[in-house]
Amino acid sequence: MRLFSEFEAGLRDYWKTYRGKDTIAGARQLICEAIPTQRFPQDAIDNADDVRKYRNFLIHDPEDEPTADVPQFTVKEAKSHLAAYFALLDAQWR
Repeated sequence: MRLFSEFEAGLRDYWKTYRGKDTIAGARQLICEAIPTQRFPQDAIDNADDVRKYRNFLIHDPEDEPTADVPQFTVKEAKSHLAAYFALLDAQWR
């Protein structure tokens, strides 16, 4: 959960400071629509969004068993997916 929070904070910083956007976008919008360019492979977008879905499940439904549409990740896998997405952001921002 904390890993995704840090990822989301980084996206929001990129959105505001590098892209110069004052709008407030949701995490899904940032991952899937607002930031990606042609340089973002669809797999990188989908994997980061799947980590977001799993994080939401862990936050909102921790007592339930995940359904088939909820992807599950180890911390190592989630970190890998989020790092791969971050690697696609413009290096001048980093």
